[in-house]
Amino acid sequence: MGVMVFSGRVGAGTSWCNDNYQMKAGFTLSGVSDGQIVLLKFNPSSVPFSQIRHNGAYADMAIYTSSCTLANYWIEKWDSNEILIWLKVTGTSYSIYYSSDGTQPLSRGQLYYVFGDNYTENVDLSPGQSMFLFNTDSPVFVRYNASASANSDFGGGVELNVPALVPSNVLKVSIDYPYTVSDVQVPIYLNSTWASRIPHSGNEAQIEVYSDSGLTQRLPFWIEYWNDNGALIWVRTSVPGDVYIKFGDDLPLTRGDGDEVFLFFDDFNESLSQLEEKWIIDPYNQGVSVSINPSGNGTMTISGGDSIFAMRNKNPLDITSDFVVEFRMKPNFTYVGDWDAGIGLWDGEWGYYDESGPWWDRTYYYLLQQLFTDDIGYYGNPLSIHWAEWETRKSNPTSIQDFSLYYFWAEEDSDSDITTNRDYGFHTYEVIELLSQDETYFKDLTRGETNTYDSDYTTLDFLKYIYLVIDSEEKSRGAVFDWIFIRKYLNLADLDESISRVYTPEPISFQLVDNWTTAGRLFILQDWGTTLASYSTGTWPINVPNRYEVDVVPSSTGLFLNYTHNPNSVIPENSRTVVDVSIAGDVGVYLTVRNSAGNSAHFSWVFWGPYPYAVLSPLVGVPEQKPPEGNYVTARVFDIQPFRQCVIDERYFGVAGAPSFFERLEGGSSAHRAHYISLAEAMQRAVYGGVRYPIGLVSFILPKNLPANLNFLVREQPAVDYIYLDYADYPGDDPDAMQVLGISATGGITSTPVLDQNFYLTPATASLIFGPYANDLLVPIGSG
Repeated sequence: MGVMVFSGRVGAGTSWCNDNYQMKAGFTLSGVSDGQIVLLKFNPSSVPFSQIRHNGAYADMAIYTSSCTLANYWIEKWDSNEILIWLKVTGTSYSIYYSSDGTQPLSRGQLYYVFGDNYTENVDLSPGQSMFLFNTDSPVFVRYNASASANSDFGGGVELNVPALVPSNVLKVSIDYPYTVSDVQVPIYLNSTWASRIPHSGNEAQIEVYSDSGLTQRLPFWIEYWNDNGALIWVRTSVPGDVYIKFGDDLPLTRGDGDEVFLFFDDFNESLSQLEEKWIIDPYNQGVSVSINPSGNGTMTISGGDSIFAMRNKNPLDITSDFVVEFRMKPNFTYVGDWDAGIGLWDGEWGYYDESGPWWDRTYYYLLQQLFTDDIGYYGNPLSIHWAEWETRKSNPTSIQDFSLYYFWAEEDSDSDITTNRDYGFHTYEVIELLSQDETYFKDLTRGETNTYDSDYTTLDFLKYIYLVIDSEEKSRGAVFDWIFIRKYLNLADLDESISRVYTPEPISFQLVDNWTTAGRLFILQDWGTTLASYSTGTWPINVPNRYEVDVVPSSTGLFLNYTHNPNSVIPENSRTVVDVSIAGDVGVYLTVRNSAGNSAHFSWVFWGPYPYAVLSPLVGVPEQKPPEGNYVTARVFDIQPFRQCVIDERYFGVAGAPSFFERLEGGSSAHRAHYISLAEAMQRAVYGGVRYPIGLVSFILPKNLPANLNFLVREQPAVDYIYLDYADYPGDDPDAMQVLGISATGGITSTPVLDQNFYLTPATASLIFGPYANDLLVPIGSG
């Protein structure tokens, strides 16, 4: 049974944009804006497309806007699987005009009107040739149709020239400090990421340090420690400023040169004779013994004893500004016992003391050496600051040899809060002498303890001599020193460092090319060499036209490349990759072919545009036939026989938006609708390669001849079963309810039988079943 609905009136013209076509069907786009390029995808087996004469991408049709202007469109593909039409949006309402009688020439639209100058056609390239298309700094797609002259080695497709900033084997260390300080020793800390990545072995690494980005001015450095968890490098430079660390397997392993970095330095990685070039051993003839252990990084051991000055620097220093001494030491024993090992500092000065008394005890000279020692044991003197006081009665002393040690522990200060149970391993110590402020500090950096001297002044006016000292009372209880150095003072708390990898300009090319090979297809290459990605599960001939799409998405984090064969088809083939590259400018896009088989490439069409683009499958309305000349009445024909059979025989219709089978089992709940839809779509993609059918199910109720207990169903309500799922709250009448021609209304034709005059649908429900023109089937209640 069919229903023909007439609208308009005789003599009143209706809009028909092209009299050369006998039929039209409309569609509406949503969520689009003028000027936007969209891809329309239609089912070729659906009406009206199944009625349109076509040959490949050419068809007996034209698309018009609502103002009867020819739309800007171009047909890319038309076969038994899908129809793909590109459209440049001008409004939201369109009509497809078509014929099936073969009177009109076939056409596909114009690329120019869709993509402007962003296209080219009929390009032939020989192996080794390329053709420039465009430059871009934003995401873009390139769509093309290409064929090779033979099924052999090919390498044809798209090439990208990328002005890249590639990571170099150089770190830039930006050092900030609130004051300008020249020629100072600066610590550079590397975290585990960089310390583990840079080649290293023990406390040596394959690095060089420079003051300039051109890596022409070397800076002296010394590595305090280096392992996979981190590294500490001392560099002699000026702050604030930048430092560049070059690294790589092509550089030799080194720890640097501490003598070039610090005001005074010794890492004891030397022979005894070399040690004596820097130190005087046992300067006061106290019976000290010294041994060198040359294995590993080198250590030096001094013997213990009573108030021992084991070693003193040989050449006097001349340090007159604030300075820091750092050293690393441990006991040479592993039990609780008196130790008191560390360093001493002296400016080489002595003073004169005068007091009244007997003639033999009226005057004497004294000198003070400031000592910094640590201890082992719970009742020792941890992190002590004290003085070694020397005296002489000689009337005119000329050197320290004229003095005798009076007391090793004068003015001793050891903070009671400092942890006393030091372990037996190496600890790193720091002595800070602020001569300008008469302040001194003694720190154990390993266990995080600090002694701030209570006497609030230093004994030094400048620094001339440094000692290694010990007061362990036993010769066998000695101290092992790993290294010692003196540096200018910097307040490290005010030092701010940031480390970044240096990137250097270097052009990189990427090729997205297809080939005739069993080793893979859809290759994404770098510089025609490295394979970044490929497709390996299928094959197709390349000596016939094939459609491809290349998606290029540059960003601040890299370059996304996507390469597709048969894009937007039922089963497309694809390869993709993300390249870790920093892009320094526009990406150049080219057509290319490269092979050694003499295999040329023909590109029948190429176009490009912003990525991503929208892919739409709008619902096409019921076709309309061109009215006769002079009698412009619009007529639409509805085949309602399947609908009548559904109503009479209680069959189901598949309708988008209605409850699914599982939702019906759940009492009509829509809580899991998104999950059921995704499952259904996944199943259809696996079977059909795409989504063809809705999963909603509706059946219809004829509210006549109902038993008494169901008379409540006789309401002016849509006669759709899911309306009644929640029948406890079934309302009265729906103000939008209307009667349906051919079911509950006759349109005034008395010979037409009525199934049930109480059968109602709302426009919203009817549009789900009959499409956008469903309202033509509805009439007000009681109108006949």
